[in-house]
Amino acid sequence: MSPLRYWVGLWNQVEHPRSLALVRIALALILLVDLLEVAWLDLVVPIMGAEEAGGWPDPDAYKSPPLYYTLIEPSVGAAWMLWGSLVAALVATAAGFATPLSLLAVVLLYAQVALILPSADRGIDMLMRNIFLVLAFSGCGRWASVDARLRTGSWWGDGADAPSWPRRLIILQVLVMYFTAGVQKIGYTWTPFGHFGALYILLQDPAVARTDFSWLAATPWFQLTQLGTAVTLLWEWSTPIMLLFFYYRSTPERGGRLRAWTLRYKLHLWWLAVGVFFHLGIAVTMVLGLFPWAMLGTYLAFVHPEEWRAVWRRISKS
Repeated sequence: MSPLRYWVGLWNQVEHPRSLALVRIALALILLVDLLEVAWLDLVVPIMGAEEAGGWPDPDAYKSPPLYYTLIEPSVGAAWMLWGSLVAALVATAAGFATPLSLLAVVLLYAQVALILPSADRGIDMLMRNIFLVLAFSGCGRWASVDARLRTGSWWGDGADAPSWPRRLIILQVLVMYFTAGVQKIGYTWTPFGHFGALYILLQDPAVARTDFSWLAATPWFQLTQLGTAVTLLWEWSTPIMLLFFYYRSTPERGGRLRAWTLRYKLHLWWLAVGVFFHLGIAVTMVLGLFPWAMLGTYLAFVHPEEWRAVWRRISKS
């Protein structure tokens, strides 16, 4: 098969929408919890309000006014209406109600929040908007959704397939993000010359650390932070190898020792396991908002829909 035919075939395949639906539900709920925390901390107006209505001033915010505040007069009520509209769109997305329209509404409203206060727009927010946009055209509402219930009479749909390219595009986005994050770690403390001290230094920052980690200066804890720094860097730099793993998984018939070894020991799962440990470690030790949970939510896309079915069968038998 020519490379061009393989490439077209790779992006033209179909599969069960189970994995896409799980990503849809997970990311919608994670962002919903984040917005509820924003309301709990009384930050809706500072983050989503225009400056004249009490929003935090940002020199980049009104070089070109956000569309939302060209259509609606700036006020405290307008900020809360934007928050409520985004919450409603996320609830509809998680429930799978009018799924494509709900996802597009999330993307547009989420983007307006970013334009109102650009300095509050995090990298994870950009990634999530990209993923929500991909999901809007993915068929992720065909399973575990109100749409499936209304169309087929079952919450789980009729088993109709969805295109596989959205799940693969999400995976590619996540891998690119990890690799570029690794490439940008050029600071002295990320290298042997800086004694791999980046993680230790980060955990001494009271703005980030969840508690007092001064005890990490003692042996062997400091050495463990050095190991964590080195493993993080090597893991992010190794991201491209996941493309090779997925290629091997999609072409088992080609044979070869390396392919057979990769498939036998499921090396892609070991790579993902490091990522799970990495993000859980961040969630336990640092205050970075929804970042670790949203990244773990994207991991659901790495699992093929049929692998979820196999997991369920094992659970049912046990």
